Amino acid sequence: MMPRSERNSETVRSNGEDDDVADVSDIIKINERDVVRNYAGIMFECQQFYSGFVRPETPPPPPGIQVTTRVTITRAQAIEKLEPYLTRARQEKFQASVNDELAKRMSEEIVQVMDAETKTWLRTWAIFVDKPDILKWVDDAKDDMETVEYTETRTLPGRAMWSNDPADTIIQDLLDCASAPGVPDAVRHLNRAATYAINHYVKAMEKKHRTWANAEAMNNLDAVMNTIRDEGSKTRDLIMNKLDALMNTIKDEGNKTRELIKSGKRTHEEAFQKEESDL
Repeated sequence: MMPRSERNSETVRSNGEDDDVADVSDIIKINERDVVRNYAGIMFECQQFYSGFVRPETPPPPPGIQVTTRVTITRAQAIEKLEPYLTRARQEKFQASVNDELAKRMSEEIVQVMDAETKTWLRTWAIFVDKPDILKWVDDAKDDMETVEYTETRTLPGRAMWSNDPADTIIQDLLDCASAPGVPDAVRHLNRAATYAINHYVKAMEKKHRTWANAEAMNNLDAVMNTIRDEGSKTRDLIMNKLDALMNTIKDEGNKTRELIKSGKRTHEEAFQKEESDL
């Protein structure tokens, strides 16, 4: 009878896939009868083992948010935006660096509010420095206007896909979104319920991690204290051994000294007795 792994390989190979994919049935550990019936599910599970899909380490950049505002600009404000480059361009004979800075600050609305004399000069300047866009703005600005209103659209960076903000801040943002005007009541209640569930889960995980961190810290502290105690015991034993050795040395030296004194005393007594006998 054919082994189970070979029968599974034959079953999957009959669907036109490579041998490498067929061997996954042994990894996933499903019944042979389910291989064909759940083939799509197996292939989905196999993606995590064999596909080229890689989850990115960082999320894609968030889409920008377009904000449109109503802007009013006056002639005085326009001249303030162009200075000091407008004056320098007139005085310094169209230097390239000054021209670039002046062109960077120019816009169609600024040209529209300029007086006739400045528009005439700007037209000559635009021709000389080859700025066709500015030349067109000057030619189109035939009316003498001191104030212009226009709409300005700016693209602001969107909020990041994930944030380093505290969990409470993010939860509150979700609740604010659920309370936004125009959100149907059913959707609002559903969002709030889901947000509160997420909040409960986050708090539970925070508590779990705090408990784990405290236990880990206590274990590390116990290990440090045990190390200190062991090292203290070793140091104490070493000192006591050295003291014992020193005391033994002193005792031995004392005994040697006493023996020498006794030996010297006997020698003197013997010499004295010999002198008396000679007399």
